[in-house]
Amino acid sequence: MPTLSAFFTNTSVTDRGIPISQFTSYQYNTGGSQWYSRAISSTSSPIVIDNIPNEPTNYKLRPVTNTNQTGSEFSFNYSPVLRFFGVGSNAGNLDLPNSSGIYTSFTQTTGSWEEIIPGTQVAWASANGKWYRAGLASYGLDSSANLNTMTELATGQFIKIKCSESNTLAISSNNRLFACGAGTTEGQSLGLQRRTTDGNVTFFTEVKLASARDGAGTIYNDFRVEDVSCGAFHNFALSAGTKTWFSCGDNANGQLGLGVAGNLTPSRYANIFTQLTGRWDKIVAGRGQTFMLSADTNKWYICGSSLYGELGMGTGQVAFPTPLTGTWDKIVGCDSFSYALSGRKLFSCGLNSFGNLGFGDLVNRSTFTQLTGDWDDVVCFQRSSTVWARSGFDWYVVGEGTNYVNSFGTTLTTFTKVTGYWNKIYPCRFSSIASMYV
Repeated sequence: MPTLSAFFTNTSVTDRGIPISQFTSYQYNTGGSQWYSRAISSTSSPIVIDNIPNEPTNYKLRPVTNTNQTGSEFSFNYSPVLRFFGVGSNAGNLDLPNSSGIYTSFTQTTGSWEEIIPGTQVAWASANGKWYRAGLASYGLDSSANLNTMTELATGQFIKIKCSESNTLAISSNNRLFACGAGTTEGQSLGLQRRTTDGNVTFFTEVKLASARDGAGTIYNDFRVEDVSCGAFHNFALSAGTKTWFSCGDNANGQLGLGVAGNLTPSRYANIFTQLTGRWDKIVAGRGQTFMLSADTNKWYICGSSLYGELGMGTGQVAFPTPLTGTWDKIVGCDSFSYALSGRKLFSCGLNSFGNLGFGDLVNRSTFTQLTGDWDDVVCFQRSSTVWARSGFDWYVVGEGTNYVNSFGTTLTTFTKVTGYWNKIYPCRFSSIASMYV
């Protein structure tokens, strides 16, 4: 978040006859008629003004005294540079000087990136139309060797990349789907008809989507893909220009949305992207739970595991997509627990081993239960017990602190404010990445 200090450089200066030391706040706008107030955090020389929105824009500012007198108006263009910072366990994926070890505070990455996509032990970064990656090869790097520094991806033109627990899915510029990563149990979610004994998929390999699958065999169609959603061990792909989704991977509790629970037999193996029934605007996947937003009713549906109540409607198993009670603006699936936003109200449910539900205890919740406070965003990784939530301009964190994944190094059972003015948080399993305009 920017700090403005260039308007007044000495406390003895006056503005319209008013001593600068008497200014208690300032107002800003971004070109419209609406002015917004912010406090001045210091009256030292120079005056420090902070907490304006952290984004590039054109601003007008004017100081205000405690007697409601307004000073001169100043205009300026704020054009900051986006920078990324990492904390926690580093396997090369944090793009930090030491390619291994623990970073106990947010440290600026080596490269200058436009976007970072983190996975469990990998990270992908983009800049100037190119992709770079670093981390452990077995987690999906399109590399036969581990990469300790961000290394350019020489082959393929990809417009979107996302990571599951041990796989990476990529969409090419012509909307083809590619995958690489672990070939063990997690390999079923690659969609490449692989079994647990087939080994890793080292390099990006094109994935086909199936419109039908039965005892007579699999019918593939020439589907293009525009988006993917990654759970821990199950993934989804959206057919371009449609509301039709496909799923593959672990289906022990019906999380693939196919209307049946249990991992499929070899003749109907869960390692092929298979078409779902219905039209869906969005699909969110956690460790074993799935949330699906209907394109027809704008209602959320649930399926998969709710062993700890992570689906928000009691405990058990939901094999067939079932309507979820409540009105939700955002839902995120985490490691056997979930969070949801309704307006600025934040709710959580499921497993609470690390206090990750945010209530100050270790008690599981089997339905979505409201936390105190007003909240604007929430993020987590599908195999992490650390959750980040934003209120206004400030980020807070709760849950597991092993290896400083939450930047505090200790378990937090209530949301705790994070030092720094962060634009976004990119959670991983063993580390976290944050961005800031500087």
